[in-house]
Amino acid sequence: MAVGLGVDVLLEWEEAGVFMAGAFALHRM
Repeated sequence: MAVGLGVDVLLEWEEAGVFMAGAFALHRM
């Protein structure tokens, strides 16, 4: 997984990025 890319996305879209990352993490669990 491209962690660097993920961090860049979070910095670009803090609100949407965090929400999507959280939902994705929960879905993977």
